[in-house]
Amino acid sequence: QPRSRGLGDVYKRQIVGDLQKDLVLFVIFSVSGFFREFLFCFVTVNLVRRFLGGIHMKTNIGCTVASVSVYVIAVAGGVHVIFPYPVVAGLLLFTIYLMATIAPLPSPNRPVYKGERKKKIQQKGLIGLGVLSICSVIYPACSTFIAWILILQIVEVGACLLYTSDA
Repeated sequence: QPRSRGLGDVYKRQIVGDLQKDLVLFVIFSVSGFFREFLFCFVTVNLVRRFLGGIHMKTNIGCTVASVSVYVIAVAGGVHVIFPYPVVAGLLLFTIYLMATIAPLPSPNRPVYKGERKKKIQQKGLIGLGVLSICSVIYPACSTFIAWILILQIVEVGACLLYTSDA
């Protein structure tokens, strides 16, 4: 059996797992009445975490539970604790710094990238952060939800860095 076929199976399972997780998230937040707030967070995660990286669960159920937890914290936080724009701007700037200096974080599910490939991933992440910066100015209602996701992402980056320095 060729190796690429096994790798294709891994990608198929990952895509199906992501679709299942996203469906669960969409249903939870549609039913809860916080779908718009969830979408702000969902867009932020997809523009930042995909390029910066982070912790990965070993099972689809673990990933789904972790993802639901992150979104519940971000949406509840954004509804109850609204950050002034200077805080949001500071979080965006700090995340830009992280993206430019350490992205993408290595993980068991992601190889260590170097050279041009690493630069391209960082550039895409920086573009995503630029889009979020513009959105937070044009549409201030989303800025605090962006901030909550960035806080959680920064904490996750810190945990990843601590974990890899201990290994």
